[in-house]
Amino acid sequence: MRRCTPACSVDLQGRAVRTHGGEVTLSLRPGDDGIVFVRRDTGQRYPADLAHHVPVPNCTALGADGRAEVYFVEHVLAALMGLGFSDCEVVLDGPEVPLFDGSALPLVEALGEAGRAELPGEVAPITLDRPIWLANKGRCLGAVPAEEWSIDYSFEHPHPLTPWDHVHLDARTEFATGIAPARTFATSGEIQALMDQGLIQGGDDSMIVVVYDDHLSSPFRLPHELATHKALDLFGDLALLGCPLQARLVAYRTGHADNHALAQRIAVGRAICTPSVP
Repeated sequence: MRRCTPACSVDLQGRAVRTHGGEVTLSLRPGDDGIVFVRRDTGQRYPADLAHHVPVPNCTALGADGRAEVYFVEHVLAALMGLGFSDCEVVLDGPEVPLFDGSALPLVEALGEAGRAELPGEVAPITLDRPIWLANKGRCLGAVPAEEWSIDYSFEHPHPLTPWDHVHLDARTEFATGIAPARTFATSGEIQALMDQGLIQGGDDSMIVVVYDDHLSSPFRLPHELATHKALDLFGDLALLGCPLQARLVAYRTGHADNHALAQRIAVGRAICTPSVP
């Protein structure tokens, strides 16, 4: 894949949900140093890599010295990786990427508006020479050597309105229409628990699919939206590897912590990774 970056800057506005509940401006700008998140208010730069990943509940965050400085980076990373952008400066005026409508679609549309500019060099994928499997408390995630990427995600939840779901995605799936529109979801009870823990400071039903006791806040957009959004998060989390992963991914009931653990295992034991080929 040729290295490329947005051809021009494009701005998006949305609301923070975790840190303050106010408006946030996110700018996608041309860059030539990989994918980097920049805090406009502090001037700090955080490369989107495992060295700058900071474990936090319920999302993916970047920072330094164990302190999270940019939350909810996974949808931006998924959009950039899914559309084949290798380099971009993601500039924020605060510590949080807006959820927008809970999906990666607004970011995909913004990148389409920006266009793309090629950079010197190519990005080669990570390939595996053996399967890697992780299992923990009824969850399972594996990466198997393959000729092209694919994701099989199986979702299961005890709520009667969120039954078992499964989706298969691969290199023939159109990211912009088949993956990016899938939205974040949570039950009303899960949201209340997060509020009680101080992990939600703002937001409304337009930013997430809320699963109430007897109805959804809005109809599903995709036939398998629950499983597809989990696959979207997996796609974005594995972007922390720094280059595309050419493997078959199989996941059951997994989340961000599992995705990050798999990325760490791949980073330690990967057979081939050449991020930039002249």
